[in-house]
Amino acid sequence: MIDGSRIYYLILDYIQGLELLSVYNNLTPINIHDISMSISEFLNNLHRIKGNKYDIGHYIPIIPNHDKSWKVGHELYWDYVYNNVTGLQPDDGLVKLLKAADGYFKENVSSLDYEGGPVLLHNDFHFKNIIVKNNAFAGVIDWECSQYGEMDFELIHLLHWSLYPPSKDLNMTVMFNSVFREQMKSREIPMIEKRFTIYMLEHDFMQIVWSKGNKTDEYMPRIRSWLDGKLEEYVRNIM
Repeated sequence: MIDGSRIYYLILDYIQGLELLSVYNNLTPINIHDISMSISEFLNNLHRIKGNKYDIGHYIPIIPNHDKSWKVGHELYWDYVYNNVTGLQPDDGLVKLLKAADGYFKENVSSLDYEGGPVLLHNDFHFKNIIVKNNAFAGVIDWECSQYGEMDFELIHLLHWSLYPPSKDLNMTVMFNSVFREQMKSREIPMIEKRFTIYMLEHDFMQIVWSKGNKTDEYMPRIRSWLDGKLEEYVRNIM
């Protein structure tokens, strides 16, 4: 504060290298392992920065400065998602899918009871925002979405890109598997596969909302796959 006015500032740094996505297929198994370990170490250090309130939402805090539980925050968030999808006047197919997702959420929301407490999240942590140089981890860019949340929420973009890569010639599951296992070594999160599924349902329905329905055809198959248990099975197999 200066003379009663709030001053905002940015600290910028130039990171030399290339997007991980652009070089992934050129990496050796050893490269992938080493980058995965560096990513996990980076996340561990980032998540040591603690907060006292949650920001609930993907990319932007739909519910900022939430001082109640993570579970309650996501119940409020899901209500927001549900009401906004309904407001699009969706066709019968999307209505049916939304109701199925609502049933899944209500049946499994207890998986969000576990809390490690608010930590600083990058909140858009995926293969285009990770920079590598000389086949080694160099840093992370695009911090405008950062907010406070549970640490497992950080992993959903890596997971989403692994299961639905931007091109069919990319198979990034090996790196996600390594990062996930390394992250889980120091913590045990009950029902994490159900937590991930809830996060994904929220994310994909919000993509439909933000696009005003234009991305419905793109995201409906993904939503069906979450409800059919694709994500749960995948996560259980790598635990």
